[in-house]
Amino acid sequence: MMNRTALVLGATGLIGEQLVKLLLQSEEYVRVTALVRSPLPYSHPKLYTVIVDFARLEDFAEEIVGQDVFCCLGTTIVHGRSTAQIQADSSRQGCLCDVSDRREQTR
Repeated sequence: MMNRTALVLGATGLIGEQLVKLLLQSEEYVRVTALVRSPLPYSHPKLYTVIVDFARLEDFAEEIVGQDVFCCLGTTIVHGRSTAQIQADSSRQGCLCDVSDRREQTR
């Protein structure tokens, strides 16, 4: 067992949901933190769910912890993607990096 931790953004989407299930089954991970807008429809002993406002990720800096970070944010093509949605997805990913960098600098 590796004792790794994972952080997943977008765990309720098509890709994110499958990824979380794989991570929970993996013996490499002892904890999987999912940052989500709404509760997940399942639970697991290794799963830690944090309901966040992705427009204010900096408010959840203490929760943004994980050795491995997986970003599955986005809108599926079936739902269509407006320019505003694409920009929002990009800015959330950038904000996550900024918050992570600040946490590392304060350690």
